[in-house]
Amino acid sequence: MNTIMRKRALAARNLMEAVTWSFIAKPIAELFGGGAPELALANPIAADLSDMRPSLIPGLAAAAERNARRGFRDIGLFEVGQIFLGAGERDQRIAAAGLRLGLSTHGFHEMLIALHFRPSYLAMGAVFPTTTKQMPTAPQGLVRLAHYVALLRGKIPLVAIGGIDASVIDAVLATGVGCAAVVRAVTEAPDLPGAVRNLQARFR
Repeated sequence: MNTIMRKRALAARNLMEAVTWSFIAKPIAELFGGGAPELALANPIAADLSDMRPSLIPGLAAAAERNARRGFRDIGLFEVGQIFLGAGERDQRIAAAGLRLGLSTHGFHEMLIALHFRPSYLAMGAVFPTTTKQMPTAPQGLVRLAHYVALLRGKIPLVAIGGIDASVIDAVLATGVGCAAVVRAVTEAPDLPGAVRNLQARFR
């Protein structure tokens, strides 16, 4: 599929095209399999633009965050552009990626309300106790998560959130939820790239 066809396919999914920097911060590049010395810029214009990007996702995520902070909630972005997997000519490839923002819910009542806004997905939690933020409700637990999944499966993509790490990810996915989000399992990991690889492997 050529570049034009990729753009048309993503735009047909109601995503808006974005154009982001080809450079990202080294720690972010490492999370996505990059960060090699040969992909570092000799004279970066800023510390957070020091390495050639190995993925389009970091730029899209940053753009979505900026839009969300400005009050835009119905955000769906895509980009078709170059990624850099090495210093060789064949290591430069054209990739396509898309990103959407959903709504976070904390119980069945909030889920019913959120469905009226037709979000791209529903985040359900907190499944377990979390210190990332102060929660308005008690942890939902795996039994209730499985119940929510059974009620909403096929109606909207579902994401489990809250207190999830490598020790519980398998049990979370066993409920049938399509995806799970983590924060401290990555940000507080002593080996950040290793933690990401470990979690990614659980979804395969």
